[in-house]
Amino acid sequence: MVEILKKQWFVILVSFTLLCFIVFVSWDTNKGKLQGKKVDGLQIVSSVDDTNVSADELYDLMKKSIGNSVTLTLFQNAVIAQSVETTPDLESEAKLLQEKLLKSAKSQYPTTYKTVLAEQLNRLGFESGDLYEYCLTSVKSTKMQDDYISANLDALFTPVYEEKKSRVVSHILIKMTDASNPTEEELAKVKAVEEALASGKDFAEVAKEYSEDTSSATAGGSIGYVDSDSSLVPPFLEASLALEKGQVSEWVKITDSSLGNYQGWHLIKVVENDKTALMENADIKDALYSALNKADSKMFYKILWENAKKLNIEYADENIKAELLEFMGIEE
Repeated sequence: MVEILKKQWFVILVSFTLLCFIVFVSWDTNKGKLQGKKVDGLQIVSSVDDTNVSADELYDLMKKSIGNSVTLTLFQNAVIAQSVETTPDLESEAKLLQEKLLKSAKSQYPTTYKTVLAEQLNRLGFESGDLYEYCLTSVKSTKMQDDYISANLDALFTPVYEEKKSRVVSHILIKMTDASNPTEEELAKVKAVEEALASGKDFAEVAKEYSEDTSSATAGGSIGYVDSDSSLVPPFLEASLALEKGQVSEWVKITDSSLGNYQGWHLIKVVENDKTALMENADIKDALYSALNKADSKMFYKILWENAKKLNIEYADENIKAELLEFMGIEE
């Protein structure tokens, strides 16, 4: 399917009427057969508090919302296909993603996974057997976004950095059954950490030796990129944002029993908060790019449109262009 899009993707833009016809054909077939209330000769499909919605009004609403959604989906897939070259590395990534999705679908829907996948692919603008093509488009989409962010990183990151206090954070956790009333054994672990740091041991080495957060201890306690939008427990996040580079917090006590393995005392250190160093840190690239997307909900559509403009698209109907922009919520 993607190969067809590469050669004839512009046809998508002039096929808007046909797409809407396919989506709404059942309404067109039955609109004269609806039974019930009529007002001024119009068939009424719903009435709430004396407010009537006619079948014609419902059709126009559905055409605008669903029709534009279908057009945008096909437009999006076509722009991605045209904007990113297929390379062996991307093909390998796509195959791995395909295997992962198949495995997940088979696990969740052992007897109906083929039907489920076909339905999902159709909703995303692909034919039922095009799982690999969907995966290839997906990895291409990621590359398209990464390439754009990489080329414009300073401009995109600067406002986020200044507003949201971006930094890299590490921590040491001593788990406790009741962080408000630690046992003697738990306090002994706290003391061992304090003595190790006081002796001059590096924070990362102490984290590897003593931290009971198994997901970060082997990485020297690093939890990676953090900013004010990060999904962290409020006391932990507040302490992380209050520190300067190289500073270590007092013990932050997380007493909420619902947090399970993260209930306990935490020492927090800011490893890095220099803007240039953060941009050049390959270890946090994915998290930083994700933060940029989180900070601007329209980032993907802006990137999509910037790539679309490079393709010198000629619209058969300028209304289609306006409707796409409106649906994406961006201005040219």
